[in-house]
Parts: sequence; structure tokens; C-alpha cells
Amino acid sequence: RYSAAELGLTADQLLDKELLSKAFTLEPREMQSTMSFVDLGIMERPGAVPGLNLEYTVQTCRGQMEEQSEGRIACMGPKGDELLPINRHYFTALLVKDGFVYAASSSAVQDRWEVMGPNMYALANSFEFVA
Repeated sequence: RYSAAELGLTADQLLDKELLSKAFTLEPREMQSTMSFVDLGIMERPGAVPGLNLEYTVQTCRGQMEEQSEGRIACMGPKGDELLPINRHYFTALLVKDGFVYAASSSAVQDRWEVMGPNMYALANSFEFVA
């Protein structure tokens, strides 16, 4: 559960899908270890409570990012060896109610998304408030 203020938004801005998406994904976009962030889509959720489904991938470095020749960014380990970055695929359901955002997020390494993705979609799409 996140308040509008925690996301740097007003209560009215919580209903703006672009602002909410950017606010909710700010941390993975700006983490020092993030090599790339790819927004795969913002979908409005059906139902009585306003909400969004967000899908994105994040490539992170477990070491130190260094610029190589021709502007290529490499993930370098402590002994100067190049490390493989980690690619994760995320699917997140957001519901907005009473000035708060409620989130259910799931992720898997990109190599496993084809197998795990359907389960992640089902999990996020089952996220609802019970009357």
C-alpha cells in the first residue's frame, strides 16, 4: 500500500495512468544498478475500482557499470571480469482506492518468462478488493 504522497503525487493524480505508471516504476528506472528499463505496456484494469496493469523489463548489473569503447556499457566484476547482467520481466497490478495505491507485483528472470508469464498474469489479474 502506497499513499499518493509516497509516490510524489496528489490524490487526483493517482487516476492519471501515465503519472501513476511513472511514479510506481521510478525506483527501478533510477536504481544505480539499472542498465536498462523497457516499458512493455500500461493497461487499464476492468472493474469497479480504478487500476492499471504494468508490464516492464529491467536489466541490472551485479557489479560496477563501466563505459567501454564505442559507448557500450559493461557490467564489471571486482576482478575486472565482465559479468552477465540480470534481466527480469515484471507484471504488476495496481488498484487505487481512498487515496492509496495497492500493488501486487510478480516477476521472473526473462529466460523463464515464457513458462512463468501465464502464472504471473493470472496472479496479478486475480488481485481485487473483496466486498
